[in-house]
Amino acid sequence: MSDRIRNYFFSAKGINGEDVLDSSLTPRMGIFEDYTKGDINSYLILGKLCSCWDT
Repeated sequence: MSDRIRNYFFSAKGINGEDVLDSSLTPRMGIFEDYTKGDINSYLILGKLCSCWDT
């Protein structure tokens, strides 16, 4: 198993205060820029998940 990066977005809302599930926001397809340069504001924590099971 290889090391992986985890992204944790929290306190997310639309740039005008909308809920992140509001249909007026641009659809997101899982691409990082959709969450960092789109019409959503949020906090982000990047974390490395270690491969603890490798021997």
